[in-house]
Amino acid sequence: MKKFFAGAAVALCVVMASPVLAQSNDAPPSSENLALARRVVAITTPDYDKMILAQMQAGLAEARLHEADPEIGKWMDKNAGPILLPHMRTLLDQITTVYAQRFTS
Repeated sequence: MKKFFAGAAVALCVVMASPVLAQSNDAPPSSENLALARRVVAITTPDYDKMILAQMQAGLAEARLHEADPEIGKWMDKNAGPILLPHMRTLLDQITTVYAQRFTS
């Protein structure tokens, strides 16, 4: 009898969840929702560029790149940030759009 009720509960959950899973919000977010999402992302990622650069420098130090090859270490110090940061900003923009689509109303 327990198996019957467990099976019935699972079946009910699947039936009830299907409409929710079928809903997709791929429409572009409104400008108001996008502005709200930008505020949330800005609040939750203060000094993002500095944090990313600090983590990158910590990773380079841990890898002892400067010790292994000083020339490559200097190149990374000079160029890695300018190469990486635009991609990270693009990622934050994408996160902002998804946040606006999914979590604002």
